[in-house]
Amino acid sequence: MEKNQRSIRDWIALEAEAQEQLGKRGGAFTTELEARQYMDVFGQAPRRILDIGGAKGDFTAHCRALYPNAQIVLVEPSRKQTDALRARFASDPRIAVEVSAAGHAPGTGMLYADEPGSELASLTQRDLRHLRRRFDPVEEVVIRTIDDIAGAHFGDAGIDLIKLDVEGHELDCLHGATNTLPSCNAVQFEFGGCNIDTRTYLKDFFLFFEKFGFELKRISPLGLIPLPAYREHLESFMTSNYLAVRSAQD
Repeated sequence: MEKNQRSIRDWIALEAEAQEQLGKRGGAFTTELEARQYMDVFGQAPRRILDIGGAKGDFTAHCRALYPNAQIVLVEPSRKQTDALRARFASDPRIAVEVSAAGHAPGTGMLYADEPGSELASLTQRDLRHLRRRFDPVEEVVIRTIDDIAGAHFGDAGIDLIKLDVEGHELDCLHGATNTLPSCNAVQFEFGGCNIDTRTYLKDFFLFFEKFGFELKRISPLGLIPLPAYREHLESFMTSNYLAVRSAQD
């Protein structure tokens, strides 16, 4: 029995290592890697970036270091976070901070979190009792569509890169970007445990992006892993990051 137990532990460790190398366990520590993907794929810097769910601004900071001439709009609903973001990027005229959440339609919503300013804040009251975290209402926030935000800040100019990290509401945001996506080159988005609470699956993203001519790739320490077709084994609710890239034929 003891030998079998050690064998099980070994297999569990190997599974965890394989998942991490394949990008199925990549969370916030991959931020710099995520920011580099656009250049790696297209061989040139993005000119206009929408950072939806800016949190502390780390993704934007990495993009600024990599793409010094890019215009960046950083979208974040938390007042505590946006005050800090404006202070952090106050000296950069190419970065604008938008105080709102993004969604499929304009309106208002309640932001829930385990504490004010939390990077886990979500428009869904998540059930994290298994982690001993309680989500309570924090503040009412304005919701705008990506189409509205893009139009207000960039006019008719196309957006090269949209980054989405909105704690399970990524697909909801995309439904509010149907006018923006046809002129967008890439969408980087997070997928993980939050999607259990919002009841969205990776399959939903495959079906959505297929309509707009994008192909999905998973960001991993080994590089971008192409995902040419949906299969059930791709579903993983460990935090992972994906890049939707406009198909070559489009």
